[in-house]
Amino acid sequence: MKKSRWYWLIVLVVILILGGLFYWYEWRPIKIRQECFKISQVSSQNITDINYKNCLRWSGLKY
Repeated sequence: MKKSRWYWLIVLVVILILGGLFYWYEWRPIKIRQECFKISQVSSQNITDINYKNCLRWSGLKY
């Protein structure tokens, strides 16, 4: 009985870790890029690219 509980606990921990990694490296950067794109579209067309890159840097992503 105890072996089964440990098994499910380990499975749960692995799933939580994988979910956290997916969020941090996939979902979060996508959402940041979408938000930066929206912000850069509001600005004048001449500085859109600069604003987009600055927003990515401020959010902690490399462009």
